[in-house]
Amino acid sequence: MNSELRASEARQQSKARDQVSSVHPHGKKVNKSKPKPLYFWDCADVNKWMKKWCGALHEKYGELFLQQEVTGRTLIRMNDIKLEKIGIVNPAHRRELMQHILRQRLKHEMTDLKNMDQEGTGFAQSRYQSIREKDKEKHTENNKEKRSETNNS
Repeated sequence: MNSELRASEARQQSKARDQVSSVHPHGKKVNKSKPKPLYFWDCADVNKWMKKWCGALHEKYGELFLQQEVTGRTLIRMNDIKLEKIGIVNPAHRRELMQHILRQRLKHEMTDLKNMDQEGTGFAQSRYQSIREKDKEKHTENNKEKRSETNNS
């Protein structure tokens, strides 16, 4: 009994860590945490996604995806030929799975685009600043050369 209670508490704590949520004034639950990016998904995340979005295909191929260790990085690169190679021989099933995968890929790409549009974030901003600084240095050097040429004439 104690081990069941501890296991239940551990699941609840894990769930609380994974998703920070609060209650909206109108009683709706609001998710404050960002979803994990697709390329960081492990096999369990892919399986959870399949269970939620692919229905009967999850029942049929969920175990196959686990055996093949399909992660988010693998999923995002999936195509019809790769699905067939891992053992999904039914073309209708491959087509349906590819529709779900492509929707998820599009969602992932849209998130990346939104993140790129945000100013002052991460690598893109620091890279942009370093390029601007190099351009300033070149401009300053060019002006010095022009002045020295003018003075020498």
